[in-house]
Amino acid sequence: MSNNMQWSLENQPFPSNIIDAIGAGFGSAFRAALISMYHWTFMLINQVSNF
Repeated sequence: MSNNMQWSLENQPFPSNIIDAIGAGFGSAFRAALISMYHWTFMLINQVSNF
């Protein structure tokens, strides 16, 4: 997954240092938040469907 993300970032028409800063900082934090959001959403759906 990280290899595909790195490949897509390298093909963007932006300076690589800005892309590295965004990808390393905001990208990883956003992906972690997104994964946790989906995780808690599915957990809540499972809890509701049990009732």
